[in-house]
Parts: sequence; C-alpha cells; structure tokens
Amino acid sequence: MLKDLEKAGQQPQGIWKVFVFAQDVDLLPPGTPAKVAAQTVGGVFVASAVQITFDSSQPCPLEAQSSIKVV
Repeated sequence: MLKDLEKAGQQPQGIWKVFVFAQDVDLLPPGTPAKVAAQTVGGVFVASAVQITFDSSQPCPLEAQSSIKVV
C-alpha cells in the first residue's frame, strides 16, 4: 500500500489516524417476516469512531481510536 501511495505522488510518511467502525451481526435466518425481524436487535455498533450529537447544527465528529507514525 505504501508503494502505491508513493507511485501516486503521495507522501505516506507522517501520522496516520485509525478509525474503527464495527457492528454486531443480525443472525436472523433469511426470509424472516419483517414484523418478526423488527423485534430482534441486530446491526448495533460495538465500536465506532463517530460520536453522536443531538445538535442538528453540528456534524457528528470523528474520533480516531489510535494513531500510527509512518517513517
């Protein structure tokens, strides 16, 4: 990947931020009727780089879970 960036004229060196997005899996079998499926929680975020805000004038801020220094 770093070589691809260099080929594209990008500088891969520096601080890289890591953003994690993960959610659980809805394990209902395919074909489950919608009214039954709606009673089961699935697809809930278990890790997210997004902080929810209820201020409609502000975007949801992203927060990196980690940083990596590429030299």
